[in-house]
Amino acid sequence: MPVVSDPRLRAEKGGLWGTALCWSPDGRIIYPMSSSQKTGETDLWAAKVDPRTGKVSGKPDRITSWGGSFFIGLDVTADGKRLAALRAHAQADVWVGDIRENPTRLEAPRRLTVEDSDDRPSSWTPDGKAVLFSSDRDGRFHIFRQAINQTRAEAVTAGPEDDLWPVITPDGSWILYEMAPSSEVPQRQPVRLMRVPVSGGAPQFVADLPPDSEMLCARLPSTLCILAEPGPKQSFFYALDPVNGRGRELARTEAIPEISGVDLSPDGSRIALSIWEMERGRIRILDLAGRTARDLELKGQHGLAWLAWSADGKGLFVRSFGHMDSSERRLLYVGLDGAVRVLRRAITTGGPDSLRPSPDGRYLAWAATTWDANVWMLENF
Repeated sequence: MPVVSDPRLRAEKGGLWGTALCWSPDGRIIYPMSSSQKTGETDLWAAKVDPRTGKVSGKPDRITSWGGSFFIGLDVTADGKRLAALRAHAQADVWVGDIRENPTRLEAPRRLTVEDSDDRPSSWTPDGKAVLFSSDRDGRFHIFRQAINQTRAEAVTAGPEDDLWPVITPDGSWILYEMAPSSEVPQRQPVRLMRVPVSGGAPQFVADLPPDSEMLCARLPSTLCILAEPGPKQSFFYALDPVNGRGRELARTEAIPEISGVDLSPDGSRIALSIWEMERGRIRILDLAGRTARDLELKGQHGLAWLAWSADGKGLFVRSFGHMDSSERRLLYVGLDGAVRVLRRAITTGGPDSLRPSPDGRYLAWAATTWDANVWMLENF
């Protein structure tokens, strides 16, 4: 039977602490639990368990308030006086590379953000000169804008909540983003759809959104933005109005075990979904006009994630594993005929994630994650 049940025991985008659990000699179960609504960063908690009934006695106690980390291993001494914790910290930085030869090559990759913070891109300004990204550099996640020829970013939002995943409306007037509940609120709570003028001004509330939804916008002459809402039996896609929120249904598809990436084509005619399957690589493309679907099978690729349309709508950028038993990550360009070109290879524990090509097709932005880990010892816990 369940001993502890809390939505924060899982991460929004997956996690590393599934085996980080131990039982101390005094009858407490020690476990990590998410302290951040979106990033999954964890602190340690302890629950006193009655060995006769298996039920928790009293309320769980919080052991650490470190934040900014993940616990991926725990062990306690036989006398229960010392706890060893393998604590890891991940930091994502925004990188930019030059796209060449329509786009079969990626050249001159360089790190754009240099702060000691978690930075993830999700959009570009319409002129293709600056990247919009979420960053926790000021203690909460807020939205920043940074030109690709600059080393400093400009804050777009501020406040006590987490502001995440900015996208710009096709007419270039508004930045839409998610405002997440405070970190102490259990995950999978509704988030608020907000908008702020690109030219600057006060944020405005638009609508409440389901916690797993995702916003995407096309480019002019299309005026379409969509809201993707995955469900247990079907995934739904709705028109999204920057003033009124969710509109009419545009498409739906049968349930997919895990959608690892979704993007709207620049002309607003198609939706692409990358499907997380370690045994193969598969992308589903939904045609909004004909309400049809077809799958692209990518030979020799596994574990697809973080998909994005190219600026001309003729192909897709996607990340994959090179082999099922390998830590190699590949950044791919995939034609609509399923042909694959490898743009970048890396042996890494994170990235490239959050792929975003510039509107003019000259650049690709992505997040690359670096990890460091150390063993900590706690006493009197």
